[in-house]
Amino acid sequence: MSIFFFDFFDYIKDRPVGYKMTIILVTMISVLWGVAMFLQTPVSGGGGRYLPCPKTQPSKRSYEMFALCYTPIWISCFGMIVATGAYEHFTAWTYNYVCIGLAFPFLLQPILAPAWPDNQRRFLERYSTKVNVWIGIFSFIGNYWFTHYFYSILKARFTMLARQFNDVPIALYFATHFYFSTYHSFSNLLLRKK
Repeated sequence: MSIFFFDFFDYIKDRPVGYKMTIILVTMISVLWGVAMFLQTPVSGGGGRYLPCPKTQPSKRSYEMFALCYTPIWISCFGMIVATGAYEHFTAWTYNYVCIGLAFPFLLQPILAPAWPDNQRRFLERYSTKVNVWIGIFSFIGNYWFTHYFYSILKARFTMLARQFNDVPIALYFATHFYFSTYHSFSNLLLRKK
């Protein structure tokens, strides 16, 4: 087995970057599929709900409800920016203001408007705090490392005026936070219903 493993690395080391990135993506998808199929067990008594049970998971339910209510707002804001062509007049700072402003409701919700029972808990014990930290870490990793996958494979580039960190516009680190919050909530809804 280990001989095959090292032969495989010798085989791909001289391949183009796009080939290597494709292998990485296929490996990640395969591992996630394996974890989902073989290690995940259905929760008994889920009742086929989309939202968490208000009696057993009120913190999770309140956060997901907040995300579901805020999602149409940030989507509408982007829709108006695109529909009006306002982005054509944006500066590097304007992109930051828009994305940070749209991320603030998620980032400030655990501090300013925690729902019950999170308002009875210490800040670091709140579900909304934990999910924001997780999504923040996930967003950072995705932007810092995995955006380069799109650069290599799709030959994509950001052409907007922007302050950048690791060749990724800083505004996108914040944008990723609010749309990953939406993705997280919708994926939970679908997984729970299953």
